[in-house]
Amino acid sequence: MTNSYHRLIDEINAALNKRAASYPLRDQSYANLVEIIEQLSSFLLENTRFDEFAPQFVLPDDVYFLNALYSFSAHPIFICGSMKSGTSLLTQLLDGHPALFVMPSDSHYVNQKRKWQREEFSEIARYWLNRMINPSGKEPFWFLGPERAKLESFLQILRYLLRNTCLDVFVCVMLASCSVSKDVNELPRLQYWVEKTPGNESAALDLANQYPRAKFIHILRDPLENIASLKKLAALRKNPFYAVNYAVALKRSFHLATENQRVLGESRYMVVRYEDLVSLPRQIMEDITRFLGIAYNESLLTPTENDRLAGSNSMFADRRVTGQIVNQSHDDRYKLILDQRELREIVTILYDDAVKRGYPWQSKNIVGYRKGWIYHLFLQGYRVWNATRIRFLGAMRFIAHRKH
Repeated sequence: MTNSYHRLIDEINAALNKRAASYPLRDQSYANLVEIIEQLSSFLLENTRFDEFAPQFVLPDDVYFLNALYSFSAHPIFICGSMKSGTSLLTQLLDGHPALFVMPSDSHYVNQKRKWQREEFSEIARYWLNRMINPSGKEPFWFLGPERAKLESFLQILRYLLRNTCLDVFVCVMLASCSVSKDVNELPRLQYWVEKTPGNESAALDLANQYPRAKFIHILRDPLENIASLKKLAALRKNPFYAVNYAVALKRSFHLATENQRVLGESRYMVVRYEDLVSLPRQIMEDITRFLGIAYNESLLTPTENDRLAGSNSMFADRRVTGQIVNQSHDDRYKLILDQRELREIVTILYDDAVKRGYPWQSKNIVGYRKGWIYHLFLQGYRVWNATRIRFLGAMRFIAHRKH
């Protein structure tokens, strides 16, 4: 049985290396990896001893310990912002702080909350084992480590929490992974857990109602560079790309940064510019620690994932470094990626928002791409038409599938 486990680990490691080589594509190597991880999940679920388990950290002798743990679970930090805006870098910088526990990669709290009932342990376990082994498609892998004892402990604690607490499913997963990756003496010192998913800003007010002590950090990036990275990602994955759609989505993110901060107040909702983070990292991270009410720590200047050096999430190979902050805020690479029509669409839709956030679009010969309000309305109408067309075609495919 031990040999079977080690064989699966070796196969997964080989598949992880192939997956990393093709990142960010989701090709056959990705499908093969998912299949092998599913085999490991089945092995663990069949062979883990659940009935003999009562976790010490849930039933401690010291009541203070338990109270501290539940207090910690009520203090999330939600990272907000668009895809490719710097959310990954910000999360990696927060990772090493001793007062924080950072969930791996994009953990999709809002979607996970609606996805499962707590009785669906097997489905929950299989999904999260996959995420713990392959958090982002690139190194570092094995968020909890490949040791069988750690993965079994994660499953045992998760099952126990789902059956014996009223905490929601995601928080049970967070506490289970935290208890395995942190020393038991470290748990009472934790003050916040960190969840990052692009687009969290759209659910921020609901999350604030659910967690009255939650804090939010919303990162913005120059829309031209942000959308250029999104275009590069779409090209790598061979997906269609419409600059106008991304521009309108970014406009909403910029609007929500202002509106959410107005509603929740600056004590709960912080807005950070990516360009400031990479050019003045110490100053910005000191500002963030004051916002969170935690002590500054030098670990905040080194990108890590579960205390291991992490690689950058850039779409450009020459910017993919490990354990470093790359200052790429002034290279204007968007000029090599976006065409004239795309520049007109982006600047027309986002000019006012970018200028309000301090982006020097007036002095970068960008203003010349700005068109009048009639063109703006045309772009908005095109976006609505295109979105309706995509939904209609999807519905037609679904109906055709059902007929067959």
